[in-house]
Amino acid sequence: MSCSKSRIWGFLTVIGAALFHLSLGYTYTSGNMSPYLRSYMNITHGETVWFHAVIISCQAAAMPLGGLLESKIGFRPVVAVSALLCSVGIALSALTVNYGLGAFLFTYTIMFGIGMGLPYSVLFSLAAEWFPKHRAVVIGIILGGFGMGALVFTPIQTALINPNNLPTTDPEVRMRVPRSFLILAAIMFGLQVIGFFLCHKYKPHVGDGGDLGGDSSDLKIDDEYELQSITIESDKEQSSLQDTVNYTVGEALKSIDFYLIGFIVFINTIPITLQSVFYKVFGAQNHLDDRFLSIVATCTAIFNCSGRVIWGLICDKISFKLPLEWLLVQWAILFGTLPVIAMTRAFQALFAVWVFLLFFTMSGHFVLLPGACSRIFGPKYMATTYGLLYFTTAPSALILAAIMSSVEIDNLNLVFFCCCGLCLLSFVFALFMKDKQGKLCKITDVSGNVCDLCRPSKVGNMHVDEETVEGDEQGSNVS
Repeated sequence: MSCSKSRIWGFLTVIGAALFHLSLGYTYTSGNMSPYLRSYMNITHGETVWFHAVIISCQAAAMPLGGLLESKIGFRPVVAVSALLCSVGIALSALTVNYGLGAFLFTYTIMFGIGMGLPYSVLFSLAAEWFPKHRAVVIGIILGGFGMGALVFTPIQTALINPNNLPTTDPEVRMRVPRSFLILAAIMFGLQVIGFFLCHKYKPHVGDGGDLGGDSSDLKIDDEYELQSITIESDKEQSSLQDTVNYTVGEALKSIDFYLIGFIVFINTIPITLQSVFYKVFGAQNHLDDRFLSIVATCTAIFNCSGRVIWGLICDKISFKLPLEWLLVQWAILFGTLPVIAMTRAFQALFAVWVFLLFFTMSGHFVLLPGACSRIFGPKYMATTYGLLYFTTAPSALILAAIMSSVEIDNLNLVFFCCCGLCLLSFVFALFMKDKQGKLCKITDVSGNVCDLCRPSKVGNMHVDEETVEGDEQGSNVS
């Protein structure tokens, strides 16, 4: 009876964490909201980049803080403060939207970004503690909730602001913008309250055995990118007969692969931000109606979620280097051809296909780069190592926003061509990465070996799996 009750609370915690993350998935509506805000606030296309840039920067800063606070005061105060910051920030935006870009950024992006970052990894750890043998499933469910944020909030945004499919500059559309924040904040807060009360901390009971209590302390997730690396958990099983290398943070900092990944994360943040903000603006500039664009924005959530699973499976089978190189080339082709399809008669259909493929491709960034970090530097210090790399998103996004806001950009073709070039630049950096476990990488191994002099020749935390050692000892005794 006690065991079944415990499992019920475990299932409820997973559901609660997924609902809370569903509310945080509001961040994926930035592309849908940008045209309305640009019209209402009378700002430039470049200034709308601040919305997404500040959110992800504040999220990056708040994630480690959330984990630290949870270890000191427990998860409930952290989650409660997060809920208030997110929902109150969106609600106050109904007022600050009338007082300039600075005030609006504080409530809509800084408050929401911090509120999103604080509980992000905390809720993953909390839910996974109930089912340590099924962590991938648990985290997959919660990630699905986060990714589906656009699927829930985008149609509501459009229905509240532009139900009659009018141009975004229409006075009737503009007058509905402030009120929409109050309703969206109420929906967000409702999801967060339900999630808050469903979540419970796992407390091991005598006689539970190892199924629920066992090795839950192994789960240490400090950032969005590391959460995606759960898809490569099978690395440990596949390499059980091989040497396992765990770089300390200091050793990782001495390896060129650390800086190659860091440059790729820094560079890729730019097309991620521009893609998230400008795809709907580009469609509107080419005479696609707002209702169609909102439908496309809603459906991107499906490709964003499914893409992470598919790229993760590919990474499991092939490793990270070849899929990453393919992703970057594919991404570059999509950006480079997006302005071209605008000149065709079938632009409306092709636009939807291109946007879906762009988000599907983008999702691989959040899987393959953590996979690269885990396979190169080992799983032991993954949280700290990739946590450092993740912070490169903040300066990248903020520098981009500062540049874009100072330049009036009416022709987005140049923006997408720049994104194409940046993806190809990341591809060049990826060529020099070392993938010892990779398949079909013999051609690119030549470029990877060029940088061997910039990699530590000896790693202090290199060890062989205990079972392998025992087997070798037994074999030597027999001989």
